[in-house]
Amino acid sequence: MPERLSLDEFASLTDTPAEEIERYCAAGLLDPDGDALFEDMDVFRLQLLESIGPGFTVEQLVEMVHASDDARMLFGIEGPLETSQKVAQDLGLTVDQVRMLGTILGYDPSRGVGRQAKQMLETVGQMVAAGLTWDGIVEGARVYADTLSRMAEMGIQMTHRYVCEPLEHQGLDRREVALRFGQAGNIAGPSSRNLVMSMYDVYMSRALARHARAHLDPREEGAPPGSLRATILFVDLALFSSLVDAHGDEEAMRVIDGFDQCVREYSLKHDGHLAKQIGDEYMLVFSDAGNAVMFAIELHETMARIERFVALRTGIHSGSVLYRIGDYFGHAVNIAARIASMAMPNSILVTEPVAKAAANKGIEVVELGVRSLRGMEEPVPLYRVSMDPREG
Repeated sequence: MPERLSLDEFASLTDTPAEEIERYCAAGLLDPDGDALFEDMDVFRLQLLESIGPGFTVEQLVEMVHASDDARMLFGIEGPLETSQKVAQDLGLTVDQVRMLGTILGYDPSRGVGRQAKQMLETVGQMVAAGLTWDGIVEGARVYADTLSRMAEMGIQMTHRYVCEPLEHQGLDRREVALRFGQAGNIAGPSSRNLVMSMYDVYMSRALARHARAHLDPREEGAPPGSLRATILFVDLALFSSLVDAHGDEEAMRVIDGFDQCVREYSLKHDGHLAKQIGDEYMLVFSDAGNAVMFAIELHETMARIERFVALRTGIHSGSVLYRIGDYFGHAVNIAARIASMAMPNSILVTEPVAKAAANKGIEVVELGVRSLRGMEEPVPLYRVSMDPREG
């Protein structure tokens, strides 16, 4: 919906009698702000109400919604709102802090603060009282917000792809598809929450182990506070756009799926950490440079064996990095990215500290000489890992 709709427009769009919509509005289940204009969220609310099925009165639906905190949030039933000034005073925060966190945590502080939002802010107040710095709290909140937003969007897109589209192909009309979507959401929501908490425990234990290991590594002289030494690896599919043009989006996605699976499998095997993925490019972090090279070799050899039209480019560098707002920054990251972009297809380029670590593991490297990197003042000695993945 590009804009808010009137009752008649909303009824026509959703193929729902206006009288039925008005009954829901009167009960507070649609148009919670009461301005007689309907938004995207009202479409979902209507689908959710209809997915529950016949046999319930409007009064019973209201009772069911009010009994669940999650449902109250979805239907915009926040109860009495408090001002940012009042909440700040109650929790020992400033008004600016309440407003800043509000925008990060996903609610509009100019409308007031509801019960659920205040509970989140209470947690923040406790963190401040415990001695956590405000900058750290804001950084963590932004990372959580961005991550959870992506997770929510991913869940909806998966439901659309694997529930809605197959139903449409079966010939179901959009009302029936909407009903099935609502039913799937009722199941997927709690299940996803449980899955996320279990995965969080697993990844937290690995993060703790990496952190403990990082304290044993000497920090580079002059490195800023909070920095750590790490090996950064970038890898991507060379000529990926040509693959898309030649074989189409579906084939390209099949290749990406296989590539993604190999990256994740071998990163676990070689004690690496997948930091991020943007399209066909992956960034990984290793505490041991030799492990990073072994990961790259195995990944190249496997992809060469299973995808004959695919070639990888990899760049690896070790150095000091900073972790901020959910990502790694610093000169070492920039160097690894630059050498990956200048690598030829089917090649692994590394810098001198990585080449030494590879040699210590019995991996042969070939010296390429000193090269200038785009955007870098000082040229960098580069080496190529001696391997022919097409023979792997």
